[in-house]
Amino acid sequence: MPASKPDFDVLIIGGGPAGAAAALTLRKRPDIKVLVVERGDYQQDKVGEALSPGTRELLRYLGVWEAFSGQQQLNIWGNQAAWGSDELHCLDFIFTLHGSGWGLNRRAFEQLLADAVQQQGGELWTQSRVEQLARTEAGWQVQVTDAQGQLRHLTCRYVIDAAGRASPWSLQAGAVRVRYDNLMGLANWLPRADGQQTEAFTLVEACEYGWWYGSPLPDGRLAVSLMSDQGLIQQQRLAKGDAWFALLAGTRHLRRLVSLDGPQPTPRASPAYSARVTPPPDKAPIVAAGDAVASHDPLSASGIPRALATGIQAARAAADALFGDGKLKKAYHDAVAQDFGQYLGNHWRIYQAEQRWPRADFWRFRTAQPQLAPTTLVGRGRAQESLFVPDKVARRLLELAASPQPAHQLLAGLSAEQPDLPVERLLLAMEELLAPA
Repeated sequence: MPASKPDFDVLIIGGGPAGAAAALTLRKRPDIKVLVVERGDYQQDKVGEALSPGTRELLRYLGVWEAFSGQQQLNIWGNQAAWGSDELHCLDFIFTLHGSGWGLNRRAFEQLLADAVQQQGGELWTQSRVEQLARTEAGWQVQVTDAQGQLRHLTCRYVIDAAGRASPWSLQAGAVRVRYDNLMGLANWLPRADGQQTEAFTLVEACEYGWWYGSPLPDGRLAVSLMSDQGLIQQQRLAKGDAWFALLAGTRHLRRLVSLDGPQPTPRASPAYSARVTPPPDKAPIVAAGDAVASHDPLSASGIPRALATGIQAARAAADALFGDGKLKKAYHDAVAQDFGQYLGNHWRIYQAEQRWPRADFWRFRTAQPQLAPTTLVGRGRAQESLFVPDKVARRLLELAASPQPAHQLLAGLSAEQPDLPVERLLLAMEELLAPA
């Protein structure tokens, strides 16, 4: 008896920019049946409110440029930054090939992409969540709770994981997420200070505990985020409204742009850590896109363009797996890995340029470089905690180093146990915790 036809060729988990770009790319082939499952309803404010000018060609490819250019009217002409000194320095987009960027109405932007998916024949289920994926010979059996709270069962041939930084779906299929830091964003959307005109620039301002980001919005407000490490946020209780606003009031540049009178709402927290997902070891019919495959520090200002680009490429890999020779998936993952390696080098150089707080944990975590020689004999713990690894990993490192051994041997054992931690962080922890034998 022939197998029943799957309900969908491709299930896309997540309807943000990456998922929508994947769906629009797949629907360039009308014979590919696509379902996008999105947890939200496109009504919530989101951080990531500015779009760089180079995104234009991606929007053209997706067929939404005309609609986008008519919708988004606030031009952003560059970035201002107090980084490495108290003074503001400016990078003007006007001198680049593509001209100005845009201050996004993020809700309208994502709704535009979602509408385009449906206009192109893709199905979109909002306020719905995937509950379970189970492998079958033909692809996947899927359980989804829909907007009415009903549990629905469906089948698909392939899955694109576009569910964000913390997505579990690729990991359940055997992928590994290597996480490089614990950066978190705390955001509010604030009115302008009296007399302040809408600036056509985004602003970044470094501080001892991290950095601030402000971006103008089309409605006249400013999206303001504090970027700091999760541990610092918890220790200093920075997620409380009064603490967040007190720190904002202590900034030199950003405080002048916003009104600090009135209510002090609790900032909205969102993960902002850097991470890369290594693909599953087998030929699982799943590929990740956007932050689910590689997430960059928001300082790179590349989140939305990268989401669109990886969504497009993941869709091509999925189509190739279904209708071609399946080689595009490896090429895609190789390209993601190469891009992420370049990003890490740029990331270190940018943070290294800020030297005003060399002893502060936030900056030391991002600028330290391991110096331990591979053949150094290490043992004898000289500390119990490390800035660079969780406490449980520090304890395990001390256990493994109970008897002296070469650093490379100890590193190999610990790395095998902790594949989700970068080797550089393990080396820095060894330097901090252990003494030469």
